[in-house]
Amino acid sequence: MNVARVILALVFCTFFTASYFTNKYVLSVLKFTFPTIFQGWQTSTGALLLLVTWKLGWVEINAFSRSAVFSQLPGCFLFIGNIYAGSKALSLLVSLTILIFGELTKMK
Repeated sequence: MNVARVILALVFCTFFTASYFTNKYVLSVLKFTFPTIFQGWQTSTGALLLLVTWKLGWVEINAFSRSAVFSQLPGCFLFIGNIYAGSKALSLLVSLTILIFGELTKMK
C-alpha cells in the first residue's frame, strides 16, 4: 500500500474527528449561536490541506472545464448541508454522549 495515501487518509480522519469535537465544544460549552459562521474554519482548513497535499505531490489537481465544475455543484451543496446538519445535531446532543463515544472509539 502506498505510504503517502495512508498518511493522507490518517490526516483526513484526524482533522474530520477534531472538527466534530471542536464543533460540539463551541456549540454546547461556549454557547456559540452562529454555527455557519464558525464552520468557515473547516472550509479553510480543508482548502489548506488540499493545497499542501497538492504541493507535496500526494494529490493531482488539473484544470477543470466549466461543465466539470457545474457537475460537481450538487455534491458541494450536499457537503455544505452535511456540515450544517451535523453541527445542528451535535449542538442538541448532551456533552456526555460525545465523551462516551470518544472513549468507545479508543477501546479495541
